[in-house]
Amino acid sequence: MHKGIMKKRDGSSYKVMVAEDKEINQMMATHMFESLGCEVEVVKDGEQAVKKAIETAYDIIFMDCEMPIVDGYQATDTIRKHEETLPKHKHTPIIALTAKVMSGDKERCLSSGMDDYVSKPARIETIRDIIEKWCEHRIDHVKEW
Repeated sequence: MHKGIMKKRDGSSYKVMVAEDKEINQMMATHMFESLGCEVEVVKDGEQAVKKAIETAYDIIFMDCEMPIVDGYQATDTIRKHEETLPKHKHTPIIALTAKVMSGDKERCLSSGMDDYVSKPARIETIRDIIEKWCEHRIDHVKEW
């Protein structure tokens, strides 16, 4: 059982993007993030992930690695290149959320510009820990259930 709703210092919800092409995984991720109190937006491919990441200020992005049109590695690389052009060098944490668990997969994710790696199926406690790790400076309080 997880600890409940997560909030930023200002009391607002974390804004999360999930890039995932499989509908069942989209539904599971949406439920998991919403149960943590996050505002979640799902995109179905890397091309949409890049477009949304450029248009919207997300607190954290969870990126599947294998998607149609543009994969998660290419999408992450494109997002990182865009971030380098910004005046304040914004860096949105991008976390691999993938079923790829073979030797070398984590290293490939990190070398593409992703910040961390979570294997599917992810447990809600793992997702909470990742959000706390990468966004802790924005966490204000956690309401216990």
